[in-house]
Amino acid sequence: MDNTNPVTAARVPLPEGLDTPDYLLQTILDAIPYPLFYKDRQGRFLGCNRAFEADRRQTRQELLGKTVFDILPPEEARALDLKDQQLLLSGGSETFLTTVTDPSMSPRQIIVCKASFNHADGAQAGLVTTILDVHEQKMAEAALRQSQELLSTISRNVLDLMAILDPDGRRTYTSPSYSTVLGYSPEQLDRFGPMDLIHPEDQALIRTALANVFGRGIQQNVECRLQHKSGAWLHFECIANPITHPTGQPSQALIVGRDVTARREAELERKQMEVQLRHAQKLESIGSLAAGIAHEINTPTQYIGDNTSFLGSALPEILDCLEAQRR
Repeated sequence: MDNTNPVTAARVPLPEGLDTPDYLLQTILDAIPYPLFYKDRQGRFLGCNRAFEADRRQTRQELLGKTVFDILPPEEARALDLKDQQLLLSGGSETFLTTVTDPSMSPRQIIVCKASFNHADGAQAGLVTTILDVHEQKMAEAALRQSQELLSTISRNVLDLMAILDPDGRRTYTSPSYSTVLGYSPEQLDRFGPMDLIHPEDQALIRTALANVFGRGIQQNVECRLQHKSGAWLHFECIANPITHPTGQPSQALIVGRDVTARREAELERKQMEVQLRHAQKLESIGSLAAGIAHEINTPTQYIGDNTSFLGSALPEILDCLEAQRR
């Protein structure tokens, strides 16, 4: 049996000039993925890991002996140096969020964790610092907050109904416009089931549309009637769009409904007026036809009457003339 110690057998020769503790410490530091450095009480860099070298785009040898004033703008350096001095006085550790300028002169948000460390005799030696770059995360959070605020502002100020439905048709979000347009309080809306406000004749259409949204992931345009608190049925044009899960499957549906009741009533009134107009036009046509017929009948009758009247008035004179001729 081979009794060779596997740890001893696998030992890698140390670089010349480095003893075991220093080499092991630096190896451990370089294995940490986050930028890390340590410095003395005067703020001079004593060492760092590879992540900090990459972060500052300088080698360890270039950083040794420098201070924060050598790598950051004066205002940022003063703020961080003040933090260091306060921590050296109080001891312990501190974690805080701050903004620093990177070597490309772009501001970055970072989480800084500082802690004091001591010499072997217990005397305070300096500070060790780790850095976590959260700039992209903070930017993403800010963008998310902005999107949420924008959605909230839109939902508060539009009269269109906006709702988010789960696959069972339950509303997981209801815009304030539901109360404004339909007259129900938020508490009353929460008590309604998925189909309670929809006209019975339209419920099958809505179920089919939701099945297409969740099953096939396609947009649906539907019209339906919703019941107002007064009992009246209001007409809505609705657009249903799928909200996809990271897996690619629709997990929710965004429904936007616009009240078109006034437009429907105007269209109905217009159609009624068109019917009345066509009826009036028919009556006008009949009147014109009747007038034409009466005119055609009246013209020969008037001709005969006029001539008969003429003969009646002229006949005595004609008879007198004939009598004179006879004599």
